[in-house]
Amino acid sequence: MSFVNSPNDLRTTSSAITTNAPRILVIGAAYGGLSTIMNILNLCDGKPQFQSPIPMKQVPVPQKTPLITLLDERDGIFHTMGAPLAHTSKAFAPTAWQTFSSVGPLNRPNVRILNGRATGIDLAAKMATYSTGKTEECVEYDYLVVSTGSKRSWPIVPKALDKVSYLKDAETHINSLENASSVVVIGGGAVGIEVASELKILFPSKTITLVHSREQLLSSEPLPDEFKQKALSLLQDSGVEVVLNARVLSDEETGDGFKVVLSTGTELTADKVIYAISKQGPQTNFLPNEVLTVDGYVKVNATMSFSAPIPNARSHFAVGDIAFWPGIKRVGSAIIMGQFAASNIVAMIAAGEQGRSEKETVSQDMPRVEPMMALAVGNRQAVGWQGGMGLFWGEELWRGQFGEDMGFAVVLGHLGLTVSSEEKK
Repeated sequence: MSFVNSPNDLRTTSSAITTNAPRILVIGAAYGGLSTIMNILNLCDGKPQFQSPIPMKQVPVPQKTPLITLLDERDGIFHTMGAPLAHTSKAFAPTAWQTFSSVGPLNRPNVRILNGRATGIDLAAKMATYSTGKTEECVEYDYLVVSTGSKRSWPIVPKALDKVSYLKDAETHINSLENASSVVVIGGGAVGIEVASELKILFPSKTITLVHSREQLLSSEPLPDEFKQKALSLLQDSGVEVVLNARVLSDEETGDGFKVVLSTGTELTADKVIYAISKQGPQTNFLPNEVLTVDGYVKVNATMSFSAPIPNARSHFAVGDIAFWPGIKRVGSAIIMGQFAASNIVAMIAAGEQGRSEKETVSQDMPRVEPMMALAVGNRQAVGWQGGMGLFWGEELWRGQFGEDMGFAVVLGHLGLTVSSEEKK
């Protein structure tokens, strides 16, 4: 892999490149991938891991600074957690998408960003292939971290690959919401709840209806009934109409909107229908089948490295939603996984410099995280549940976990990232 300018490089700085430096490839600028990169940079600078609820041991600092390549289809990072707000607010949409050029901490001599879609991984050769849309390219690596996240459809997550196109899509979508008098949101998982809630906050005079196929909201989450019931009551208190235990049989476009037919026999009319079905699956189709579960998740062990019996398993890592690991798929869990992956990669680099093998490296193991969740539901309200703390809700929780930017400042802080003020506009 050469660190030279190429048409698909979004930013390349070729100064201060160390010969034979270890090469780390991160595929996907989701939260886990960004956490891995920032923690590797921090550890190699001799600094501790970023703040984490799970204590971690400091690892030796390698003599050689690793070369990090980030491969992503988009031209920036998107705050997926803030999508319910970004896709209802024209003011916030530009903030939710930050181009890589605006993310200052990534602008380092040993960090390169490539624009493309991963198409294959050769585990034995340690080589990834990717498509730029025009050509097929390859990247060699010593360590691979996959953080491509879950597949979701628009308008839950962007369909565009660049910020300019995304903002056009967002504007068109929000215009349609502004022109609608009624909206039906289908799916009562975490995403559907927050989408319906933000719609009611931004458009209080509109009729917002959330339809869920089960008897309870959040039916697929291993959380207590009291949390699910509190989420329901906060949603209803905000003015959202909730229809439970009703499957959507069809949604037909009529001359003046949509007709949504439910399994109960009820027919809803709406000017806009949004699907927020949460179970979409991981984006891992470029990985070999032997490292995946039947549902496409990457089989990992507690170090976050691949657990399948494959060549160079210890050099391959998966973090975030795509990792087959106990617990709810959350931003916080993805960030913590990135910290463990970073720690173990840096430890292996340092061990290699000392003549020790990867098998001889003392690894740090990611513990099983008990189910927990926090949701922004209602105007300046949030509800959360965590083992040992139980149920909690209110404005204080909203301020601490979400705030006016749907948790963007909180997430940037945990990742050690800053963005230019111009990009926030």
